[in-house]
Amino acid sequence: MSNNVFFNSTEQALINALSEAAIIGITDKSGILIYVNKKFVDISGFKRDELIGKNHRILNSGFHPASFFEKMYKTIYSGESWSAEIRNKTKDGEFYWVDSKIIPIMDEKTNDIKYIVSIRFDITEKKKTENALIHLEKLATIGELEAAVAHEVNNPLQIIDLEL
Repeated sequence: MSNNVFFNSTEQALINALSEAAIIGITDKSGILIYVNKKFVDISGFKRDELIGKNHRILNSGFHPASFFEKMYKTIYSGESWSAEIRNKTKDGEFYWVDSKIIPIMDEKTNDIKYIVSIRFDITEKKKTENALIHLEKLATIGELEAAVAHEVNNPLQIIDLEL
């Protein structure tokens, strides 16, 4: 599918530059995908033609509450950019995390939303590392508690010895 149907040459040049580094999805003003780059296809596991004509809900992992996305849409449709870390789901049911910046692009003549551009970066490994550190901290706390209890169990008469 040619991108020239939707974008002028300047817009296409910007999209191509961004596509070198980021996961890019562009929707029309109603949120229907009209463009996805190769990184989007690769991370999601969907084919380009399975994504075009759909909205981002195809990636919904069920992790975030409805209010999370309601706030996102409210912000975007007010003409402001929105940022968050989002957990998505691939076609095969695997989860992945993206750091997302979603930007409404306004029509110069009408000042209405023309496109909504999603620029995302894969942060799955970062989130796995964060979760592993949280788990290790919990284990360390449990280990400290276990050591304190073991000490008290193994030395019940220590207080009595000190008093003699």
